[in-house]
This record gives sequence, structure tokens and C-alpha cells, in this order.
Amino acid sequence: MKTKKINNKKLNYLLPELEKRIKDSFGDKLKKIILYGSYARGDYDSESDVD
Repeated sequence: MKTKKINNKKLNYLLPELEKRIKDSFGDKLKKIILYGSYARGDYDSESDVD
């Protein structure tokens, strides 16, 4: 799978947008969205992915 590095500023924009799209798609069926891993813990670096 091809991956692309993304900077923190762009990721901080994209995550709320992704959350909105997921909520729009699933509506009341959605119980929660959970962010795991280093980004959720705040110890991410330039090699980290988003789980």
C-alpha cells in the first residue's frame, strides 16, 4: 500500500472533517469514534500513522 506523509497542521484539519463525514454517513447508528495509537497519546512523530 502506498502511503503519504502528512504534517500535523493538515492532520488537525482532516481529522474533524473525517469525523463529520463518518457521522453524516452513519447517523444515529454510530456509537463512537475512537482514535488509537501515538497520535491519540500525543507522542507521534514524522513516521507515525493514524489508527
